Amino acid sequence: MDEFLKKIPVFIEDGLGIDIGQIGIQLLATLILFGFIWKFLWKPVTELLEQRQELVVNDLEGAKKANEDANAIKEQLESKLASARDEAKNILAASKVRAEVEKSDILKDANLEAVEKLNKAKADIELEIEKAKKDLKDEIVNVAFKVAEKIIDEEVDKDKHESVINQFISEVDQDAK
Repeated sequence: MDEFLKKIPVFIEDGLGIDIGQIGIQLLATLILFGFIWKFLWKPVTELLEQRQELVVNDLEGAKKANEDANAIKEQLESKLASARDEAKNILAASKVRAEVEKSDILKDANLEAVEKLNKAKADIELEIEKAKKDLKDEIVNVAFKVAEKIIDEEVDKDKHESVINQFISEVDQDAK
């Protein structure tokens, strides 16, 4: 069996054309290459990938936080907008109430002023009527005195008396026109 074992390397070399020394060297070179890659490339590349992954995670977390902040600000602004709308409605309602009160006050004042002017006009008319009555009364008294003077100046004759009165009435009619 020893012989058989000794012939295996020769068979492999001659039959397959594989050089065991060559395979050993290639295997050693591959291991050195993997060691070199592991030492100088694998760690930096994995560290770079880890840093990149951490950066992406941080960016995602930052974006998520920014989105949450934006939603919070949006809710605050919507709340403020709703408050502003409510306040505007309240101000508008209060303005309408004040306008109605002012309108009614203006109308009340205008009605009072109109009543006062109407009462003053009535009073002025009454004064004018009284003045006209007084003037008419004074005129009648003057006319009566004039008629009486004419009657006394002339004879007391019924026909003459009637003619004097008719003449007087026509004079009064002409004066009135």
